[in-house]
Amino acid sequence: MKFTTSKKMLNVFIQNNAYSRSKLPVLMSVLIKVHDGNVIFANTDLDNEVETIVATGCTEPTNAEIFIDLSTLKLITKSFNAKDPVSVDVTPDLVSFEQDEILQNIKCLDFEDGFPYMRGPEITKTLQFEFEAEVLLKILKSVAPCMSQEEARYYLNGIFMHSIHQNLSFVATDGHRLAKYETGKHTENFEGVIIQYQSIKLILKALTNAKKGETACLSTDELRIRFTVGDFALTTKAIDGTFPDYHRVIPKNTEFVEIKAQNLVRAIAPHKTRFKTIFGPYEKHPVKLNVNGSIEMTSLCDDERFEPLLTTETEIIRHTGEDTTLSLRIDLFSQAIVAAGYSKTENPTIRMAIVDHRSPITLHNTELPQLTQVLMTYNG
Repeated sequence: MKFTTSKKMLNVFIQNNAYSRSKLPVLMSVLIKVHDGNVIFANTDLDNEVETIVATGCTEPTNAEIFIDLSTLKLITKSFNAKDPVSVDVTPDLVSFEQDEILQNIKCLDFEDGFPYMRGPEITKTLQFEFEAEVLLKILKSVAPCMSQEEARYYLNGIFMHSIHQNLSFVATDGHRLAKYETGKHTENFEGVIIQYQSIKLILKALTNAKKGETACLSTDELRIRFTVGDFALTTKAIDGTFPDYHRVIPKNTEFVEIKAQNLVRAIAPHKTRFKTIFGPYEKHPVKLNVNGSIEMTSLCDDERFEPLLTTETEIIRHTGEDTTLSLRIDLFSQAIVAAGYSKTENPTIRMAIVDHRSPITLHNTELPQLTQVLMTYNG
């Protein structure tokens, strides 16, 4: 079997492969196969099965499973230039890559049990959702920071895709914060699936590299999820667990404070610097917010030698509730502002709904009502 590909196409596979820490040889290899005239490179870590089309129009289909070593493929691909095509000749014993009259060979591997496919019927198309790649990237990037990596609560190690009032939604939480994005896509009777952490990382990488205007597709049979965009496809197992009833932690209060995101970022920045100077990493340190016509931020510390560390004050746009004081983790507060849409070029209005000093707060971008973020207050 012969075909022509490029360094770019090979890199799409290499950059998005299902990395496995296992030392099983089959999980450290690449399967080369042909389907409908497309040459596909595939690999798996047993939870995620990745396929990338590296060439089209192959007229020499083969039913044989050809395996080569993944690390060797990476080394060879680095040596290619990006301009010239790469000619590939696949035989049962050897795969040859040629560019600019330089020939490099990879010996084929033999696995008695073949490729460890995720067995089962084809994923049903009745639960299929299409997005513009840029839109799905925005949604997942808004929610993904809230995924947990705690092994004990494995059911939080991913994003929960389900329907709320027939509205397709994505939710993630690590117990300290929560993010929910309602897409507006109509769906019925979908109890949901939890897309695992490593799969989300692969999906985000593929969406980041997707061409402008490409369509991304998510389909599921509620046991597995299949994601496709461009020449990339991922099949993954859903987490076998029950996502908690997160609705109970979302406050229903209507009192709020509105403030420009840039003002919050500028007020938080000195606290980060101060914490880092004294203690090193600033993660998990609290900052106290005193809301009384403005927002006064005070760095908190358990060490009596440094109290208070620093105080900053910033103006607010509107305050509809009573004066109050509460504490938030500075790292989670900062990340929530960025997830709400703040960047060097975007300065949205942030609405923080506050009940009291012990209850969670909700945080919204007033121009992005689909995204709801919840932050737990810091109580020591």
